[in-house]
Amino acid sequence: MSYELKSFLETLPIELIYRIFDNLDLETILSFRYVCQRFYSITNTYNRYKLDLKLISKYHFDLICRIIHPENIISLILSDDDMTPGQISSFISHFSIDQFNRLRTLTFCKITEQDLNKFLKHITISSLTSLIIEQRDCYTSSNSQLTMSILFHIITQSNLCKLELDMRSYCTDEILWPSQYSIKYLTISNCNSNQILIILRHSSHLKSFIVKNCIIHNLTKTISISSDLKLLIQLTSMIFEDSELSMDTLGWFLSSMPSLIYLKLEGRPFMYDSIFGQIRLENFIQTKLYHLEKFEFFFRFVYSEVIQNRSTSIETRLEQFRTPFWLENKHCFVNCDYIKSSGEILLYSIPICNHRFEYYDDSNKISSSTSSTIYNDSIIMDNVRELDLHLKNITNTSMIKKNVQPMFRKLTKLKLIISDDWSLDSFQFVSILIDLSHLVKIILIISSRGDFLQEMIVNFFDLMKQACNVCSLEIFNRWHGISYFMNIENFCSIMPQHIKHLDIDIVNINDMKVILERLEQLSSVKFKFSFEKWIFAKEILEWISQKKNNSTHLKEMHYLSLWLGKKKNILSSRTTSHKHNAQGGNQWGVFTGLESKEIRRVFIRKVYIIFMIQLSITFGFIALFHFTPLIREYVQSQNGRWLYFASYGVFLVTYFVLVCSQRAARRFPLNLILLGILTLSMSYMMGMISANLMEVNVECSIEK
Repeated sequence: MSYELKSFLETLPIELIYRIFDNLDLETILSFRYVCQRFYSITNTYNRYKLDLKLISKYHFDLICRIIHPENIISLILSDDDMTPGQISSFISHFSIDQFNRLRTLTFCKITEQDLNKFLKHITISSLTSLIIEQRDCYTSSNSQLTMSILFHIITQSNLCKLELDMRSYCTDEILWPSQYSIKYLTISNCNSNQILIILRHSSHLKSFIVKNCIIHNLTKTISISSDLKLLIQLTSMIFEDSELSMDTLGWFLSSMPSLIYLKLEGRPFMYDSIFGQIRLENFIQTKLYHLEKFEFFFRFVYSEVIQNRSTSIETRLEQFRTPFWLENKHCFVNCDYIKSSGEILLYSIPICNHRFEYYDDSNKISSSTSSTIYNDSIIMDNVRELDLHLKNITNTSMIKKNVQPMFRKLTKLKLIISDDWSLDSFQFVSILIDLSHLVKIILIISSRGDFLQEMIVNFFDLMKQACNVCSLEIFNRWHGISYFMNIENFCSIMPQHIKHLDIDIVNINDMKVILERLEQLSSVKFKFSFEKWIFAKEILEWISQKKNNSTHLKEMHYLSLWLGKKKNILSSRTTSHKHNAQGGNQWGVFTGLESKEIRRVFIRKVYIIFMIQLSITFGFIALFHFTPLIREYVQSQNGRWLYFASYGVFLVTYFVLVCSQRAARRFPLNLILLGILTLSMSYMMGMISANLMEVNVECSIEK
């Protein structure tokens, strides 16, 4: 069976293997390299690699940069966030950007202005169909205008269909947006209403438009700009996320989009009654957006007047959504929550369309809904991916215990806030409230100086054992570093092994070193410290350069982010050696780097040079012993035979030292000295054997 499977794989057409690779992740594809020589060659010629480097370790990043050719990459995601600080500049140092001549999709996360300029100036834009840019910081320098001019040139390319652009560096209202472009899917973040309208004036091909973190106001100025705004009949999807919304100005936007099929509004309205008063919203949709099929919204606002009767006020806001238009025609059901602790009102369609949510239990809110059906909480919260949870808000334990299934089933990010009124049972409630299996990041914010904090950390890590997919952990102590309430050695000893990124407050450099030495599973770490501790950064960078290979970093006045390379192999470290042998590892270590053609070429050249030197010495001894009468007569006599057995003993001792001792075999120049002794002893034995043979026999053995 195994032979048939092997034969089938060996004869599988290369086109079919390429098609299989198209549906596999990068790690799986690269594992094929070492199956056989044919697969090794196929992975080198495969030219549709899609590299997502957001969560990769530094060691595997360097490996990928060595073995994959840039012309074989069609999709690339690079990130300079806290998980991979310094990745983009390191990537630029490995490649010449103009070699990426087949790149179709390009994504930058948290990129700096300098690195963005380097990429955009040299990238081949003729093949790009998707470009996503998220900047790390806000820049207002002259370079921003240069970057924007390069971007505008890229935007005008006819092949570019998708663009996501961070506008935080371009604070001016008047942007020089190109008049002609073919983009169909556009996402703009950190912008204002004037910039959006300028973009829309030149959006003849736009089908989907997403606006994030936008401020929509200045109604009078907006009207003057939008007076010549043409109807965008091709636009079918419009989304506003995390935005501050002036409803009157928003009306001007939507009036130019009569073909909208999907509309999502998410943010904080400036004036609630401007568009939601009476039945204005219903009339607006019927007259302006008559093709609209799905409408989702999530609004959070504080009502300006003092609410005397909270239940009546909530029902008043829901009244306009109880009409047949909403319930029967649009099938849109709405909830309204009044949060007692903050005085906020949440008005949203269900299921909740907001990907981020702050949890309040029933004892802290008054709720009402237009739906006569009692929805399961898990269905309402199905779109929530990020949750803020203050543990003091979990007070109604009976509500949690009656849940058959978790309320939040698809969370990927959880923020837990702990204060003095926290109880030890809270973590048990968290495990019931949330399906922990999908979490990848947890943020723990400690807002307490209580004596219970060490016990809290222990209980928290017990909870982490259930969240086995969490790879990123951030711990923020509002008052002190982690060592204030727990010994740093104990902290490291209970840290789960699946945590690959740690973000933590620190108060002294020794704690930083302990974390880096004890938590060997970490691929990146971010240390946060106060202003006067900034000197830690320089010292720890010098220290880490002695411990790790090829580590990169990003630093600011209050933090240092490290992307950790592979630990340096120190042969004198007995602890490391014993630990490695105890784990069953190969005492010769892991050989890497041979994926590069140049490294393989140099390695093979060195091997054959050493081999030729050994053969030359051996041939010289044979010729000397066989063709020199005095030496030949001596080694054939009884007095010369003891040298043969001596050389035999030297050969065996040297051979076993090289085979059995890693220290001797890999330490320069000791390994070359031992190899020389081995060659000389072996050559002497061969010469002595040839001296006892006839010349014809020696020639025959050489010919064979």
